[in-house]
Amino acid sequence: AAQIAVAGEATEIEQRPPAAKGSISVLVVDDDSAVREVTRNILTDLGYEVVEAGSGGAALDVLGRVGIDIALLDFAMPGMNGAELAKEIRARRPHIPVVFATGYADVSALSEESEERIVQKPFDERELSQKLSAAVSNSRPDLNVVSLSRHRRGGDDS
Repeated sequence: AAQIAVAGEATEIEQRPPAAKGSISVLVVDDDSAVREVTRNILTDLGYEVVEAGSGGAALDVLGRVGIDIALLDFAMPGMNGAELAKEIRARRPHIPVVFATGYADVSALSEESEERIVQKPFDERELSQKLSAAVSNSRPDLNVVSLSRHRRGGDDS
């Protein structure tokens, strides 16, 4: 794990090695380190490469340094919230799909986003996998998410 300073705060960025050749990299942004840890564990079990950031500013720093295939953003964060961060990501890297992880109370604030791009906390592995797979498949048909997910789950896609 590396420490970086963003806008006067120390933020830990952790990058795991790819779980499988050609794995898809997910930028997980959440100000709660416990949520990032649980999310990272789920995603690595599914075969994704995970890069973490604890704030919007740290996420934008990572975006400038690391190849990212999809972003999974918490909505309610101090400073730059998930919607503001998504706007910046889309301006800088329009090809990167964005999925929001949010609590029930935040859903109305994301009314402009497709329901397919919102996963509610607490989320389960299946729902998270489906939402990420759909987002990547729609935005990046060059990446083969389905076969990677099937491989990591032993071929059972039910």
